[in-house]
Parts: sequence; C-alpha cells; structure tokens
Amino acid sequence: MIECRAFENLDLSKYLNKAIMTMTVVTKLSLMQLVFTLLMTVLVALIWDLSYAVSAFLGGIICVIANLFFAGKLFLSKRFVRPEQILQKFYRSEVLKLLFTFTMFVLVFVLIDIEFAAFILAYSFTTLLNLLCLPFLKD
Repeated sequence: MIECRAFENLDLSKYLNKAIMTMTVVTKLSLMQLVFTLLMTVLVALIWDLSYAVSAFLGGIICVIANLFFAGKLFLSKRFVRPEQILQKFYRSEVLKLLFTFTMFVLVFVLIDIEFAAFILAYSFTTLLNLLCLPFLKD
C-alpha cells in the first residue's frame, strides 16, 4: 500500500472550511434547480396542459434529486478520505448518480404516461442550469 505523506503537516481546518463552502454552493445550485423546475412546471401548465406539466416536473425533479444524491455521496462522508481516494470517490459517486438517473427514467417510462418531449427538455434544461449558473455561485 502506498502512503501519501504530502498532506501530513497541513492545517486541515482550511480544507474543512473549503468543503463547507462547497456544500454551500451545492445547496444554492440545488435550490436554483428546484425553483427552475417549479417555475418551468407552472409555465408549461399555463401554456399547454397538465400532462405536459407533470412530465416537465418529473424530468426536472429527477435531475435535482440525482444531483443531490451525487453531492451527498461525494461530500457527506463521516470519515477522513485520503487524497488518493478523492478521485475514486468522485467516479464512484458519478456512476451511482447515473445508475440512479437511469433507474428513475425507466420507472417513469414504465409506470407513468408522460409527454416525452416535455420530460426530456425539462431534464436537459435543468441539467444545463449546472453549467450556466455554477460560475456565478463561486464565493
């Protein structure tokens, strides 16, 4: 087993503070996605009908829940993670997020009669919100 001693003498409080700030960004982004999903659902309901609104809501909320699932898996660890394990934890969390998203998609497609275009567009726009808003959320 390889030991990494590069971070032995560093003050961990500044890394803990950075992790807390990162969680704050994740929380802000998740709230923005949730608000966007709700506003999009209301707008779709006003323009089209309820079946399109439900489909849009499901697409957006799957994205929000999947991102919260990813962030929880990545950041809410109760044990100390060595630096060489961080990338592995990131990839594992991303794979679990993709499996969760795939499972939710299958459940929605099988159990609920949805409007496919509204569902996929809502999911896509909510996902795109990550890329558009993340640069503005950095402290």
